[in-house]
Amino acid sequence: MENQPPSIHTIENLLTQISAINKKYESIAEITGENFNIFRILRRETREVETHSAFIAELLNPKGSHGMKDAFLKLFVKQFEVKNTPTNQDDLLRTEIKMEEVTNNGRIDIVIKFRNRLKVVIENKIYADDQGQQLVRYCKDYPGCHLFYLTLFGINPSHGSITWKDDERINLKDKEWYKDATYNKERNEHTLVEGIHFFKISYQKNILEWLELCQKEAATKPLLRETIAQYIYLIKHLTHQTMSEVHKNEIIEAIVNNPDYIESAEEVQSNWTSIRFRIIENVMSELSKLEVCKINNLKFETDPDYKVGMAESSFYFFRENWRCCICFEFTTDFEDINYGITNLHNSFVAKQNLYKTLSEKFAKNSLSENWYWVNYFDDWSKTDWRDVNNEIPGKINEKIKEILTVIDSNCIDLSM
Repeated sequence: MENQPPSIHTIENLLTQISAINKKYESIAEITGENFNIFRILRRETREVETHSAFIAELLNPKGSHGMKDAFLKLFVKQFEVKNTPTNQDDLLRTEIKMEEVTNNGRIDIVIKFRNRLKVVIENKIYADDQGQQLVRYCKDYPGCHLFYLTLFGINPSHGSITWKDDERINLKDKEWYKDATYNKERNEHTLVEGIHFFKISYQKNILEWLELCQKEAATKPLLRETIAQYIYLIKHLTHQTMSEVHKNEIIEAIVNNPDYIESAEEVQSNWTSIRFRIIENVMSELSKLEVCKINNLKFETDPDYKVGMAESSFYFFRENWRCCICFEFTTDFEDINYGITNLHNSFVAKQNLYKTLSEKFAKNSLSENWYWVNYFDDWSKTDWRDVNNEIPGKINEKIKEILTVIDSNCIDLSM
């Protein structure tokens, strides 16, 4: 006889038990203060420069306020296998840490300058998109440097960030920076090579492991130790690793110890993608009814090329005569959304005057490829799936109102 699928009753019992376990650990988190995180409270969790680059750079700095001298820098060099660094402590103590260093080809997030002229460059990406030829330009700025491409989950840099063509006036006089790059004759395209020109690292694993080593090193300095602990928890929150091992194991044991639950867990897991799509569909059905749409004569559309919820899918709002739109785009499947102003329907063709206008009028402007203005929609990542239908439409309504206030009060023309 073929195995019968688990009954709805069995699945309901499993979900009820897991819900009870989750509520227990939510209560424990309240009692222990685990939910208190200064970075999240101050809404600094997604600020690449002001929060993440600043914190990492301060720990790396031998002259930093942490008072640990070169201890954290040594841990970094060992953790990330940076070769040919000085071994003499006096030289290490003179290492320079630069943030937002301006060069002829851009602004670099973090540069570590050792006394022996070795340079380590860190390009820090939380949610921002790559700029055109970004890593190519950094290799030109610092030939032979150790270039780290740091993202939340260790993703690849964009194709446009690591490629260039012979006819793009790239200076090839200094062969050191582009040595060993691959060449595609058919496309007339040079490409930087991972493991030679740059190295991918992640907050999820690499930075987290380094931070945990730093925390142990700071064991005798309570304020420093606990500040690092707060930042570690922030990284775990951003990379979806906050469920404690005890909590996780209790759920696993509840399933493993009841054979009926094992099949039910498989059934729930296999349908989780469909469940999230259905939740998002419900949200989409509410967005055209938003108060801000009715008052401001905004039209609402969803991306015809992707199912909303998948990476690169989007939904957007616009007026009849606009050539641009207020767009919300998933950057990863289901998890992260950017929002801002971009071209409507057509492939992106930059209008420099609009770039300039929006950069002047939006106080927290973050220009990026394919966007005139873009920001991270952190309300989405901070909202539990159980609350998405009730909370997200209202939060989107407020974001659109904020953008329209800037557009209308400054007479910004999005029809050009």
